[in-house]
Formats: sequence, C-alpha cells, structure tokens
Amino acid sequence: MEETESYLKKYFDQNQSDLRRYYRMGEADGKDEIPPTNASNLSGVEIEIINDAETAWIKFKNANAIQHQKIAEEVEKTKVEIESEIAVSLDKISEDKNQELDLLDAQYGMGTAEYKSIKQNHDSAEQELSEIRKIVNRPLQVKFVKSYLPFMVILALAEVPVNRLAFELFFEQSPIISLALSGAVGSLFVFFAHIIGGQLRNTQFKELNTDHGKTHLTLVALVAMSLLVMYFLSVMREQLVAVQASANLNLEDMLNDESQSAVSGGMASLTIGSKGLMLLLLNLAIYVSGILMAYFRHDPHPQYEEAAVRHQKARDALLKYQKNFESKQIEMLREFNQKHSFNKTLQRKREASIESITRNSEALRNNASITREKLIDAISGRIRNYRDGNTSSRKTNSPAYFGESVYALLEERIK
Repeated sequence: MEETESYLKKYFDQNQSDLRRYYRMGEADGKDEIPPTNASNLSGVEIEIINDAETAWIKFKNANAIQHQKIAEEVEKTKVEIESEIAVSLDKISEDKNQELDLLDAQYGMGTAEYKSIKQNHDSAEQELSEIRKIVNRPLQVKFVKSYLPFMVILALAEVPVNRLAFELFFEQSPIISLALSGAVGSLFVFFAHIIGGQLRNTQFKELNTDHGKTHLTLVALVAMSLLVMYFLSVMREQLVAVQASANLNLEDMLNDESQSAVSGGMASLTIGSKGLMLLLLNLAIYVSGILMAYFRHDPHPQYEEAAVRHQKARDALLKYQKNFESKQIEMLREFNQKHSFNKTLQRKREASIESITRNSEALRNNASITREKLIDAISGRIRNYRDGNTSSRKTNSPAYFGESVYALLEERIK
C-alpha cells in the first residue's frame, strides 16, 4: 500500500512553501495578463498541474490494480488448494473410512461364523435357563460359592493327621504310606460328603414329580459305607494304642515270636475305647461338615446352577466379542477422525486466509477512494493558490472561469 502511494507522495506531503510557489507562478502570469480576461480554457500552468496529477493517479491506479490482481490470484490459489487438495483429501478419508469399516464388519461383525456360533451358544444357554426359571419361579439359591472348594480341600487335608495313626498299625515303618492312605481316605470322605450333600439338596426340588427312592437308597449306602470305614479306622487306632501300651513295641518287634500272641489278641477285638472314639467323632464331624457345606452350596434344581453358569459364560463370551469389535471400530474411527480433523483445521486456516486477503482487497478499495479525495484536495489547493496569485497581480479582470469550482473538473479527470 505504501508502494502504491509513493506516486502521490509529493501531493500529500506538500506544505505552505509548495503552495506559495504556485502562488508566485500565478503572480508571474497575472502580470503578463495570462490567461486573458476573455479566456474560457485553463491556463498552461493549470493544465500542467492537472496533467501531472492525472499521470501520477494513473500510475497509482495501475499499481493498485496490480495489487488487486495479486490478491485475486492468491485468493484463487487458496480456493484451488481447498477444492483440489483438502476437499479431495476429505473425500478420500471418508471413502477409506467406509471401506475399512466394511472390511472390519466382514472380519468381526455379526455376519462372521465365529459370531454366529457364539450367538447361537448364548441363545441356547439363555433358552435353557429361561425354561428352568419358568419351572422354579425363583432366583438361584446357592451359598458359599467361592469358599466351597477351599473349605472342602481343608477338610480333606484335616483327615490326614486324624487318620494317619490308624494306618501306622501296619505301616509304622513307612510313614509316607500312612500319609498317602490317610489322604486318600480323607479325599474319599470329602467326595462322599459332596455327593451326599448335593443329592440331599436335589431331593428338596418339588417342582418335578421325581421318585427319590433310589437316590435315598444310594445315599444311605454311601453313609453306611463311610461309617463302616470310620469305625474300622477307629478300631485300628485303638488296637495300635493297645499294642503300644502293653508291649511298648514298634512294628518290627511285633513280628517276632514272643509278641505274636499279644498282637493277635489285640487284633481280635473290634471294640473301641476313648482313643478310637475320639477318632470316630473327628471323622464324623469332618464328614457332617462336608455334607452340610455341600447341601447349602447347591441349588435344589440339579441343572439350575449349571445352566446359569453356562449362560453367564456364553453371555461373557458374546459381550467380549462385541466389545472387541466395538474397540476396533472406535480405534479406527479415532484414527480417521484425527485425519479428518487435521484436514478440516487446514481448510479453516485457508478459509480464514481468504477472508483476510479479501479484507485487504476491500481495504485497498477504500484506501483508493480516500486517496482520490486527498489528491483532488491537494490539486485544488495548488490551482487555488495559482489563481489567487494571478488575480492579485493582474491589472485586468480575471477570466470568468476563475470563479468556477475546479473540484468538478478534477472529479472528471481523476477517476
């Protein structure tokens, strides 16, 4: 802008000294009666002032037009960048996004064989659970779900020190065998307690007309077998105590000829004393604890909990698959949104640049209008000073056109 106004700088920077120069030029022409009184055309000095100003104005307009051309080219270039680069990039991003989402849906969507299998398992488990719930018309009744297995393991381990001494009657010199057998017996008792407690709980299921006679008979047989084993363990414990108390012998000593009669006499007795009774009571306490724990652990309906667990697993598998699919979708959308956001930001910057350039163009137009007014005022000042000097020095009357305003003429010439 300053470069374009340099052509008119001498007009805008004129001072009283410059105006007096034109006043003196007018005085010089006035003494020579130039222009004559009857003149209707401008004098040579006035024409020179206007021509010089018009030439400067044309240069200013040309320079201003070049500036406008540069601005227009820059605007057009920016628009082309938006349309040919950013817009195409945005379309490409949108197209790629749709293709990638379609591919993702084909790999992990609801049309895949894996999803159909998971969904089928879920629907089957849900239907099975729904049918059971229609029959029982109540929620699942189970207790001690998380603590059940650790508790039963603890009971089995508790059987080891309880029954170990019973087996030492025959395996005193092999404690590892005694421990192994007592552990096996303890596990057997806990297993029987698990079966008995669960089956007793199932017999409480009244919704189906089921004959529980065989179940009760089986449970009685298991209890009887368990009690029989416990009793003989108690007898073995009592016999070991009796032998050790009478002879104070270990197992090797009991095998010699002198001790055979004592051992045979002890083995012949099936009665139990305080030691054996204590062993029997401990086994019964552990056994009953296992039965009660198993009883409260299970639901009366034999398939209710299994169906509920199967349904939960199927539901978790379905949710996991769907969540994985959604996570991949979100990750992909986030990536494309970042690309889209970057290009949209770039587009907004380019559009803001166009607005800024357009404002500069409008400023140039407004400045040109203001510059024209300032130029006309400056030229009018020179001509007025010339005419004032001319009128003051001439002896004849001034030409009639001196009384006319030069402003209209300048507006016609300076456009």
